[in-house]
Amino acid sequence: SLQNDLNQAIPLIQELLEIIESDESKTELNQLDRYRIYISINDIYLQNLMDYEPEEIEVLKAEVDEACHELLQEADGEEMSGRAMFILSSVLCLYSSGGISQSECSSYLEVMLKIEEKKEQLDLRPLQQKHLYSGLGLIAAELEHPDTEKYILKSMELLDGDEGCLKLEAKILHMAAAFYGKIGKAEVVMEYLELALDRVTSLWQSCIRYYNDER
Repeated sequence: SLQNDLNQAIPLIQELLEIIESDESKTELNQLDRYRIYISINDIYLQNLMDYEPEEIEVLKAEVDEACHELLQEADGEEMSGRAMFILSSVLCLYSSGGISQSECSSYLEVMLKIEEKKEQLDLRPLQQKHLYSGLGLIAAELEHPDTEKYILKSMELLDGDEGCLKLEAKILHMAAAFYGKIGKAEVVMEYLELALDRVTSLWQSCIRYYNDER
């Protein structure tokens, strides 16, 4: 499991990045292939609580900015769906790595609202919807947007305790606790922090099972 084994994850990240770097002219990989590779890398970073390095942030942001520009102008289709999924996972990674400015938050919010508007056509899976609404919640909170609570509550509705999403769900619950802490709802904060701790505990137990498995 790459979620629990950085010794496997890091070489895979390097290998995937080398595939992209070797195709600088973008002639061998089509755009959807590039998005799939980046999504795989982002998933590894998110699952293992890893942050992008500053130079990696700039490379990823350049790809995201281009994807956002294209998404806002194009019609529906397979490439739009792949582009939307790439943007969602990348914005979460960039936010977690501290790589998003206030002005970029505003731009990403516009794009993510467009994705929300078209979520039925894009056929977003449950994990991608978690990415969408947790990203909207984080970015909206950063901008003190009036709809922040709406997006946080929507992300909370999608919590299902799926073992593969425990880190993301803990992040969502922490986001909710931070929001309600700012407006003085102490009881809600404690409830959400306890639920976040439950996810972290389950995650820790799964890691212990993994490392104790000598098969």
